[in-house]
Amino acid sequence: MSLPKDKLDELVKELNNLPENEAEQAVIILQDFINKKKKPEIKQASDFFGFMKNKDFDVDEESKKLRDEWERNIS
Repeated sequence: MSLPKDKLDELVKELNNLPENEAEQAVIILQDFINKKKKPEIKQASDFFGFMKNKDFDVDEESKKLRDEWERNIS
């Protein structure tokens, strides 16, 4: 989603009309809003495994072991 230039210009004018401390607060609020809109980057599944998070546990490795143990009956 992009913001039309005229709307952005309007927003900048409003910020310029505010006292400096209020403008700074408005910018902080806008930054927080933008940061909440960004989706977190998932690096490793093991980062989200609660009590296993602090253990030496590699989810990908354990998943591979389980898949390798499966007996496949494909005919």
